[in-house]
Order: sequence, then C-alpha cells, then structure tokens
Amino acid sequence: MLETTINSAKPGELRLCSATPVSRSFHATFSACWRRYVYLLPLCSSDTFTAKQLNNLFAPLVGSSLDYSALGRGLPRNNNGVTCMRYVRASNVQLAQRDGGALPAMRIDVLGDRFLRRQIRTLVATAFFVAQTSPDDCQALFNRVTSAEQEQTAPAAPATGLCFAQAGYGEVL
Repeated sequence: MLETTINSAKPGELRLCSATPVSRSFHATFSACWRRYVYLLPLCSSDTFTAKQLNNLFAPLVGSSLDYSALGRGLPRNNNGVTCMRYVRASNVQLAQRDGGALPAMRIDVLGDRFLRRQIRTLVATAFFVAQTSPDDCQALFNRVTSAEQEQTAPAAPATGLCFAQAGYGEVL
C-alpha cells in the first residue's frame, strides 16, 4: 500500500524502491551506519588539477578512522570528529547546459560512516586548494584535514551541487 501511494503521487518523478518496517526507537539520521554523497562542481578555467591528482590526495584518507574535526564548522571544538571514510573518488564529467552545450565539472563521490554535508563541502574545497597549490604532495590534504585545526582547511565549497545520495543501516554496499 505504501509503495502504491508513493509511486502514484508523482509518476516518473518519485519512486519508492524499498521499505522496511522499523521499531519506534529507530531514527533515520542517528541510526545510519554510513552515508553517501555525490558532489558535482563546475570547473573554472583556472582549475589546473585533474581527477587523478585529487584521487591521489584522497587515497591516504580512505579506510582508517581519522579525526576530521578540522572539517567541522559550527561544532563544539570538543566534539568527537572521528570518522571512517570508506570511499572517495573524483572523476571528470560534463554537465549538460540548457543551450545544448556542456560544462566541464568534477564529480566527487564520498562514503563515510558519519560525515555531514558541511564537512564534505570543506573536504572538497580543501582538496581543490591543495591540488592547486601542492599537487605533488600526496600527504598535504591528509595533513590539513586531520590537523584538528579548522584554520588548516579551506572555507566550505558552495552547497549547490552536493547531493545526499544514500544512507545505510548495515554493511556498506
């Protein structure tokens, strides 16, 4: 019944893929074991880095629980910022324009056990900064985002283009 109701609300625009009964104590945000984000950012002509360079910068961050409190904005300094980034990948894409043209962009896919949107925006902005200023230093991004000092990271990238894609309540897909 729930599937029929949701799928008929806006056919072709809104679709329920699955539903699972949960207890009343379940909280969608606080019960999630992991979150996946997709970020699409148009590139400027002054952006000289590549997806490969970004992936090299991201590589040391993947697979370990690290303190990302430097990425936090508006959070208490004593807040636990330990997170495990399970996957991050940059790829060059083209964004379709209304006039039929295409705009070069960077797609960043991030999967972590507790990242918030602003942390992703700050991570990506800092990665872009490091890729421009220290493209050959594979530890530069790691050093900045695990420093526990917000001053070591860039101001958050724009919210436009960041999409919360999925939350998981068990093993990572």
